[in-house]
Amino acid sequence: MPRETFYKLKDEKKQRIFYAAVQEFSKCSFSEASLNQIVKTAKIPWGSFYQYFENKEDIFSYVIETIMKKIEILEQQKFPENVEPDALTQFAYKLSSTVELNNSNPEYVRIVMMNANDSSSVVKRYFELSKEHKQAVISIFEKDKHLGLIRKDIDTASVIEMVYILSKALFSETGSDSGAYLEKMNKFLSIIRNGIKTEVLYE
Repeated sequence: MPRETFYKLKDEKKQRIFYAAVQEFSKCSFSEASLNQIVKTAKIPWGSFYQYFENKEDIFSYVIETIMKKIEILEQQKFPENVEPDALTQFAYKLSSTVELNNSNPEYVRIVMMNANDSSSVVKRYFELSKEHKQAVISIFEKDKHLGLIRKDIDTASVIEMVYILSKALFSETGSDSGAYLEKMNKFLSIIRNGIKTEVLYE
């Protein structure tokens, strides 16, 4: 992540460096991206770059985490007041927030597309389902089980794996058509939800 000197810069300069990196990572995979091009587009001296970031991995992490924070802010705005949505609804909020951000900043999704097959460890850290993230989602599903929203016999890890695989496959299929991606993914989520919800008994 950025050095302390970066955070002391004026907002205009920070944004210029950020968008220079976004432009490069949305055109090239992480492995092929050029620090020289980022520095040139940002209009900063080479020496200044290393005052702000340690290396290419550092600025890539900054870009990805900044985008993730933007998605999280949009996602939180969709949460009903004083109500915690179930696991699949939270996932749907994240998808719609990602699409919403993509509509105003399509280069963000292009970064994901450009790095879909990059084998660099820094890329895998953000684009593969980590054990920590998987465990966090499992805890939400387990809470839904406790509340009786999901059958107790459902294998939570398998449901999460299913959603993740579907999401990646559908993203590759629809590409930059975020509307088609969201529509199809919501249909899949509806099918999954109807398959795992508790039975409703009518008297």
